[in-house]
Amino acid sequence: MTEKTYKITFIKHLKTASTPIISLLLGMVVWIYFYLNNSIDNNEVYKIALIIAAIIVFPCLYLHITYFQIDNLRELHYNSLNKNIQIKTKGGKQTDFSTNDILKIERCFCKFKVPYSSYFYYRICLKNDQKIIITSLLINDEYFLDQCSIDINCFYPLPSDKDIIQMDNMTNNK
Repeated sequence: MTEKTYKITFIKHLKTASTPIISLLLGMVVWIYFYLNNSIDNNEVYKIALIIAAIIVFPCLYLHITYFQIDNLRELHYNSLNKNIQIKTKGGKQTDFSTNDILKIERCFCKFKVPYSSYFYYRICLKNDQKIIITSLLINDEYFLDQCSIDINCFYPLPSDKDIIQMDNMTNNK
């Protein structure tokens, strides 16, 4: 198969959000256990739950929402035969480029595996100075770009505002 289409699906949401979901469920089970057994003071249980939420759940939730805003209503079409990439929005705008048009690809991910192991994004820098961000919500576990990407370790894999290109601002290359 030479052409592959990538889009956000419910399964990709769940797969990407597995770490915060598991952390939240585990935290709830621990909280219920301590609450029902009166093992420790309820205030201590609340503090533990708040710490787990502040360290794992809230940052992952923020990443997830940001990634969703970047790739919502986008489709990426990759033709491996002629090495073309096309990014479309539901509004009909699209950007087409070849792998020959790519200056560099940076794969930004967290150097710590937990809690952000499912979150990464590609920053595709084209020769025309255009930068395109593609997140793990769109291409989770699909590493067709890894062959030519530069890995960048970061503490929190959040694209900067200046790098995010909104599809509405992209030129229509139909």
